[in-house]
Amino acid sequence: MHLYIQRFKFTKILFILFFSIFSFNAYSMSLTELIQGLLENDSSIKSSESAVKEAKNDVQTAWNAYLPELDLKLIRGNENKYKYEAANDHYDHQEMDVTLKQKLYDFGETGSDIEQKRNAYTVAQLDLQAERMTIIIDAVDAYLGYIDAVKKLDSETEALESKIESTGQEESRVKKGSGMASDVLQAKSDLAGAQKTKIQAEGDLRKAHNKFFKVFKIDPPDTIENMQLIELSVNGKIQLPKDVDAATEVAIASNIDLQTKKYDLMDAEQDLVASRAEFAPDLDFESTYKWKYNVAGTKGGTEEVNWKVTLAIPLQPWQDFPDYKNKKYALLTAEDDLEEETYATKQTIGDLWEDYQVAILTKDFALNKIVISEELLSIKKRERQLDQADAAAVTAAENAVNDDTKALIDDETSLTQTSLDLLEAMGVLTIDSIQDVAAEEATVETSTTEEATATEATATEVTEATVTEATVTEEQATEEQATEEQVASLEAVPVEPVTEGDLDILSELEDLIQERANESDSGEESGSEGCASNVYVGQQQEDGSWKTVCKK
Repeated sequence: MHLYIQRFKFTKILFILFFSIFSFNAYSMSLTELIQGLLENDSSIKSSESAVKEAKNDVQTAWNAYLPELDLKLIRGNENKYKYEAANDHYDHQEMDVTLKQKLYDFGETGSDIEQKRNAYTVAQLDLQAERMTIIIDAVDAYLGYIDAVKKLDSETEALESKIESTGQEESRVKKGSGMASDVLQAKSDLAGAQKTKIQAEGDLRKAHNKFFKVFKIDPPDTIENMQLIELSVNGKIQLPKDVDAATEVAIASNIDLQTKKYDLMDAEQDLVASRAEFAPDLDFESTYKWKYNVAGTKGGTEEVNWKVTLAIPLQPWQDFPDYKNKKYALLTAEDDLEEETYATKQTIGDLWEDYQVAILTKDFALNKIVISEELLSIKKRERQLDQADAAAVTAAENAVNDDTKALIDDETSLTQTSLDLLEAMGVLTIDSIQDVAAEEATVETSTTEEATATEATATEVTEATVTEATVTEEQATEEQATEEQVASLEAVPVEPVTEGDLDILSELEDLIQERANESDSGEESGSEGCASNVYVGQQQEDGSWKTVCKK
């Protein structure tokens, strides 16, 4: 029993170690390693490799038509002759035939078949190359698509939380008598829209999960923190053209679809050659050696050696003429298809080049736009607190931030995807064209973006706190205090140098916030009755201090 328990524990440990190692390999593997595994083990790659081997064997088979045919025939039997008035004869006969046949000339029929098999072999290699590029593109789309889906869901979640907060603030305003019911309805409508968009983002994430599983045959990790982005390697940057003309020139020579059309045209030409050969004679050589013993009533052994050259001339050309016309039409069609594919390739390269150039330019603009949108949202929220903006303006600013965030997520991966699409259309994309982004580089870039955003937001809040009018409600005083605490917590963020005047203003604001917090104990309602306009503003006194007074 003790031995059984020990074995069970040992088996359990091995089981846990196996799945731990498997999970680590699955989820810690970089995108380039995942792609490398697909290029070695994917079923489509194996099928394409098998097709290349078959096409190579077909070429060897076609060459066999030029080799001689050598046949050996061995015969042995009995022959009995029964005679009425003479002795019967009995023969034990043996026979051997050796035949040699050699094709001398067929006016291009065999040669065209060999050329077509060679073309098929080259096309099979092109198909394998195209399959590898397709796997790289699909893998990048699935990998980056999953990262984008997670980021967009996080953005929608933050937007929903902001809508919930805004709805609560509008409802609080109505209860206090300073808000309108229409603003509450508008906020609830926007909240419902945010909930709908979040549900759609969750569905998109599930689709991205399914695509990831389909491509890589494993589930994506639960978090994207350890997933590495990719970029063009040194080889990939060298492959990128300098302009659209250079890209078109490379594509004309290397585009997979265009190359396939060229070989289709070559096959059509060889079909016409083979069809024309049907009208020409065939020239063949044949030699036979025969050895006979007791055959056909002849006792003893005999030998025969024969050879001949045969010229077979077809005298019924009308039978092959329709097929010859069909081959000519097929050749004309192949020429038209090649010309059309050339124009299509040039258009594709032109479009992809424009997408690549746009992706280069829009990424920086998208980053600047989201910073501006966040700053605008901060201003709109402050104006809303002072009743200088309606709820619709705040909602529009929130929606702009959410849309710009999702646009930035798309633009971050658009540059990589468009460059890979361009290399694929040029027919030069390989696994050596990409590399993983170093974790340190990705971390520095992310932190820099976050610090820049935080710096803009902090500077904006400090400026607004200096020039905006102070409020008298407890809720507004609490928000001002939270803002000051946030400013204090972000002192380590690099901002513009703070002067002594800014420090004096901040000190005065802190004293003002503390003073208003003490006065708020008397209640909001009594404060409202003391001011007819129900609006308070900050007024600077002669000694430089600030005091809250009723706006007339």
